[in-house]
Amino acid sequence: MAPSQRAPLGLIAGSGGLPLEIARSARGRARRVVAVALTGQADPALEAQVSALTWLYPGQVGRVVEVLRAAGVREVILAGKLPKLALDDPAALRPDALALALLRRLSDRHDASILSGVADHLAEHGIRLLP
Repeated sequence: MAPSQRAPLGLIAGSGGLPLEIARSARGRARRVVAVALTGQADPALEAQVSALTWLYPGQVGRVVEVLRAAGVREVILAGKLPKLALDDPAALRPDALALALLRRLSDRHDASILSGVADHLAEHGIRLLP
């Protein structure tokens, strides 16, 4: 299937240059990118590199899934940094009920546990987290 006919690639963007690099690379391969940019983290320049961009707080887990599913995303990449300190700052995180439930289910706050929890949640909604 031609890249333009494939479902768009989802991109959940934290800070740093990696989200921009991924968006540019996908665009260079004619792959549409639907990005969720984490407020206070992602580079605003990302908007010029993607087909659609929605700014959300890291804790708006329900909205992240809604945005990606509404766009037809079936695969997503997490790119960029999100300091773990944001997980303990309600003003920066702005957790919804899904985020609070996800955090409660974690056995610890190690990176691998958090990523596994996010991957499992996305998979429950038909979205595969790419390595």
